[in-house]
Amino acid sequence: MGELLTNFGGQCARTRCFLHITNLTAKSLLNEFDVKGHDDLESADVDERKLLEFAKQLEDELDDARRDAGEEVVRENGREDEEDDDESWVDEVASLSPEEQEEFNKEVRPVKLVLLKIRRLAFKIVHSTTVILPAWRDILKEKSLPDRLIPRDVKTRWNSTYDMLNVAVQYRPAVDALCNNREHRL
Repeated sequence: MGELLTNFGGQCARTRCFLHITNLTAKSLLNEFDVKGHDDLESADVDERKLLEFAKQLEDELDDARRDAGEEVVRENGREDEEDDDESWVDEVASLSPEEQEEFNKEVRPVKLVLLKIRRLAFKIVHSTTVILPAWRDILKEKSLPDRLIPRDVKTRWNSTYDMLNVAVQYRPAVDALCNNREHRL
C-alpha cells in the first residue's frame, strides 16, 4: 500500500474490514451475556449459583459430545481457548462501580438464563437422536411448521446467536410443547 500511495501512514493508518469490526463489536457485546466462572461459588447468591451450575452442566454436556465425536477438549483455567483473540476483551463492566455492577448483573441475569436454556435445547435436539429429535419432528408436523433444527450458537460466529434466537422465537409453539413434556427433562 505504501508503494501505491506516497502519503500512506503505514500500520497506524491501517483500517480493518467493516465486517471484521462488526464481528468484533458484536462479539464484545455478546460476551457480556456469557456466564463467566465465579472464583468463590460460596459467596455467590442463590440465583447466581443456579446460573453457574446450569452453565457448568451445559459445558459438561458439550464436552461429552465433543469427546464422543473424537474431538479433543482443551481448556485453560477452566475455559476454552479463544480462537479469535485479536485483541484482549475489554471488560466494560469492570469500569462500573460495585453498585452499578450489581445492578447490571441483576438486570442481565434473565437474558443469560434464556440464552443458556435455548443453547441447551438446541444441543439436546441435535444430540438426542432417539428421543428428543423425533419428538421435535413430531411436534413440528403437528403444528404444521417446516422441519428445521434450532441452529447451534457458535462462539466464533456472532450472528449464530441471532440465528438461534430467531428460530427459537419463530418456533416458540414447538419449543413450548417440547419443553412442557416432562419426560424429555428439558
